[in-house]
Amino acid sequence: MTSNRGLSESIETELEVIEAIYLEDITVEVNQSADRLATICVNVCPKTGHNTDHQLVRLTLVIGIHQNYPNKWPDIEFKNIRGLTDDKIEIIKSSIDSVCEEKATEPMLYDIIEKAMDVLTTLNDPMGNRCAICLYDFTTNDEIMR
Repeated sequence: MTSNRGLSESIETELEVIEAIYLEDITVEVNQSADRLATICVNVCPKTGHNTDHQLVRLTLVIGIHQNYPNKWPDIEFKNIRGLTDDKIEIIKSSIDSVCEEKATEPMLYDIIEKAMDVLTTLNDPMGNRCAICLYDFTTNDEIMR
């Protein structure tokens, strides 16, 4: 059975769930190309509650769903990266890969997004990062502003 977006019922249900959870932080574009069914963009930031001043890192997670999803893992890209070095982005990538391996052929979109948020929450520490203006490393006594 297919939905009004032309997707299978299981994929449509999974998309509806994550759209309901992430509200304005998610967009879904149905592609219906030969290889990709849909592209999902999620603005991901650390779990700091409503205190956005403490969100020092963020990114947009772009998830491409293939015709054979979930048997074929989704493509993962990162855009609009803020406050993350290449080695920290690699940590996020490997964490998401672990989720894909663990879930294998099960629905995994929610788990991918949550893993990205969990890792960003862990990496939301300015220590070890450089100031984007002066390029000096932050120290313990520095006052951080956004």
